[in-house]
Amino acid sequence: MEVHNADHETMPFFRLSMEPSDSADVVLEEAGHFCLSFLENEEQALLPIVYDTSKVFGKDTSLMRPLGLYEKTVTDIAAGEQYGSAKTSSAFAAVKEVVIYPGQSITISTFYGRANAVTGKSNRLERLASISESLK
Repeated sequence: MEVHNADHETMPFFRLSMEPSDSADVVLEEAGHFCLSFLENEEQALLPIVYDTSKVFGKDTSLMRPLGLYEKTVTDIAAGEQYGSAKTSSAFAAVKEVVIYPGQSITISTFYGRANAVTGKSNRLERLASISESLK
């Protein structure tokens, strides 16, 4: 498993490097999955995705305690280096700064999907934002 398009921290592309089969042939895998998130009622700016599970959970491989959040803020984690090769990744939307007062709420919309290859995000974001709007 590898994370591609990681330079676009807001829409990583997850894919296997080769097709997982018991065969003598090596088949490179181009298709994969993507994740993107945004805060509703904002300017539809995409949120950064933390795909390196160890950044959130640290050495807790049971994934029961977010040890990384005990040591760093979400902003620090989202801004830090992430490793996405040869491991199973995650997809956490990182809201860097938000103040929620009593009685208020925020809505984070997250979309997961499959694509045949790494592509640009602008058309996909526009389509997903319009879908989200129609679901309200």
